[in-house]
Amino acid sequence: MNQSWNRTDTGESSMSCCVLNVVSRQVLAGLVASVCLSTFAVSPAWAQPSKDAPAPSTEKRSDPAPPQDSPGKPPAPLPAPDGTVADEAVTGPRATIAAPHKDFGELWEGVELTHSFLVQNTGDAKLEILRVKASCGCTSTGYDKQVDPGASGKVNVKLKTKNFNGKFAKTVTVTTNDPNNSTIRLKLSGVAKQKVSVEPRTAAFTQVQPDQVLNRAVQITNNSDEPMTLTLDEGKTGPFSAVLKEIEPGQKYTLDITGNPPYKPKLNRATFHLKTNLAAKPKLTIPCSAYVPPRLELRPAKIQLRTAQNRQITRTVRLINSGPTDIQVKDLTVDDSNVTATLREQKPGRDYAIELTFPKGYMPPEKGTQVVVATDDAKIPQMVLPITKIAPRKPRPKPGEKLVGKPAPKIELETVSGQKIAIGEPGDDVLVLEFYVSWCGFCKRSLPNVEAIHQKYKGKGVRVLALNEDVRTGKRGRTVEKITEHFEGLNLTMERILDPDKKAGNLYFAQSYPAMYLIGKNGVVEAAHFGAKRNLVDLVSKDLDKLLAGESLQAARPAVTKITSE
Repeated sequence: MNQSWNRTDTGESSMSCCVLNVVSRQVLAGLVASVCLSTFAVSPAWAQPSKDAPAPSTEKRSDPAPPQDSPGKPPAPLPAPDGTVADEAVTGPRATIAAPHKDFGELWEGVELTHSFLVQNTGDAKLEILRVKASCGCTSTGYDKQVDPGASGKVNVKLKTKNFNGKFAKTVTVTTNDPNNSTIRLKLSGVAKQKVSVEPRTAAFTQVQPDQVLNRAVQITNNSDEPMTLTLDEGKTGPFSAVLKEIEPGQKYTLDITGNPPYKPKLNRATFHLKTNLAAKPKLTIPCSAYVPPRLELRPAKIQLRTAQNRQITRTVRLINSGPTDIQVKDLTVDDSNVTATLREQKPGRDYAIELTFPKGYMPPEKGTQVVVATDDAKIPQMVLPITKIAPRKPRPKPGEKLVGKPAPKIELETVSGQKIAIGEPGDDVLVLEFYVSWCGFCKRSLPNVEAIHQKYKGKGVRVLALNEDVRTGKRGRTVEKITEHFEGLNLTMERILDPDKKAGNLYFAQSYPAMYLIGKNGVVEAAHFGAKRNLVDLVSKDLDKLLAGESLQAARPAVTKITSE
């Protein structure tokens, strides 16, 4: 760090400097003496060996002795003859793709590209390619699902370049069971040239005035060696018309597009179709559009509140003037006194901001309320902004709900203790099936309640089964040891079934967790509960008491209880 010092020399300061110099020389001399004495004390030429110390070895060493490893640490790997350190022993599957990027270079648009990426398994266990997903629909894939140790597999990719123009880059994501390289991204790139280029590709007009005449020239160029003939199809195009002109025979054309009023409010669309004699590009389409904004517009056109907010909120509405003359806002009123409205002029005569403030817990009345904006515009002297409440969204039905009231899907499963259970058959017990996964936080909250149900009805004709749906590979893969540790960590004692292939989960549409089904003694799904809630024990107990008493839940109430997570 650079520092600047400004000092005025006086007799006093000079004297201070002299004193400091003398002291500094004395301190420096003492330090030098200390260093010399220390060197004298430890120098091998002067130090006397201890009587118990071993005599120094006179044997010559060509190489220095390797350093000793610290206690408690494994010895460092010895260097190879070329100076590199050998890798540690590789265990498990290892996915290696030496060339994850394929550049196709320059190519004509419309060709179909294919490439095979080589996947090497450099580990000592079978490599599984679990999933291959392309970034867009123009790419299709195929792959070897398993690769033996020391062998190679392929990920085959097919890319359709129809309508590509210029540089392109597409990705393919490969998911494997390699714990150190579970996700690999492959890349396909290149530069696509079009045999017929269109510039601009669309004729888009924005902020169009109602009486405005529009003009746009589109250049069409033949990039191939074959001369091109071009014809324009006649057809209804709304307010748009076009004239095709040949600029350079067989090579360059111009399509002059004109928009003439009257226009429809807001968006006007049309498409011009052209035919060529080129087999590679027999047709061309040139879309055009014109957006005519309203003279005065509120954005958004209305305010909708779904639920009461737990704090004060503010919503901003803009009044946009797209007309030919400026306007002024004369008055701003709100029907509901609980709502405060303020006006801010952002661009004089053209753009206003209306800020609406709603107090904590506010909800509009059933019929709604409104904000009235008065202007000095002769055609639109008043604008109304509705404020309404909308009904809460209905929860989407769970796929498993359609099982309620029907015979339970039949499947034979085996508990971790080796007992076989036939689900879906008439029996002596009411079955409670709880589908869960160990990584789910809601399951962790719900499972102790399921255990409480097990303890409450144990030996009373109710059999509670916890069906674990954890898979063994992938991002959320769990080993049997991890699943057991999770189960025992929650102090659960109910019967447990491992379903890593989701044979039971797929039959019962267990796509979100936790999911519970109650199956009567007659083998019918009597009720379903989804999600986690603190009163789960009470809800399920009422169902079980009725089922044990021989009642049917279908006649008493709706069969499905939706339990939302809190």
